[in-house]
Amino acid sequence: MKLPQLKLTRPAFVDKMSPRERRLLSIASWAFGVIFLVALPLYMVISLSFKRSEIQDLRAAADAVQAARVQVRDRQLKKDAILARYQNRAPELGGFLDQKARAQKLEVSESSDRPPLPIGTSKRYTERATTIRLKKAGLLPLTEFYASIEQAPHPVTISKLSMRKRDKDSYDVEVTVSAFDRAPDAPEKKPTAETTEPGKATP
Repeated sequence: MKLPQLKLTRPAFVDKMSPRERRLLSIASWAFGVIFLVALPLYMVISLSFKRSEIQDLRAAADAVQAARVQVRDRQLKKDAILARYQNRAPELGGFLDQKARAQKLEVSESSDRPPLPIGTSKRYTERATTIRLKKAGLLPLTEFYASIEQAPHPVTISKLSMRKRDKDSYDVEVTVSAFDRAPDAPEKKPTAETTEPGKATP
């Protein structure tokens, strides 16, 4: 079975053209074809470049959002840890420091308490401070003593420290330790719903 052959016929206006016009038309056709063959791949390359740029921008935005979420989560964890530490109120500082000192075989020679001092305008936080003196204390026991204070599960910190060397490994020390107390949260007031009977105005 023979397939029908397709015959391409030239438009009638081409036959009416002069040889010079036909040559110009042929040149224009070839030029259009070359431009089309060059422009199509160029358009595709530019389009892909824009899409890649958009994808990179979207990835960068997603990474920034994820990083922000991690930062918010870390801040919340730190905040929760601080609040949990404030809930564990520090004991009386004189006995607390004496216990920590004895654990390192240090002896407190003198102790003095400072009256509680409100902090900030809200006065929600209060600072208690106690100053103790240690005599002829070794450097290693002192280091362990300081570390035990800072690592305590209470909101306490060393706010002032003075050391005077006596001999090779003996120091006279005056250290002030502050404890911070946080007032409990005020109970939330529940809104009271006022009910009125139908047809009666509220006075």
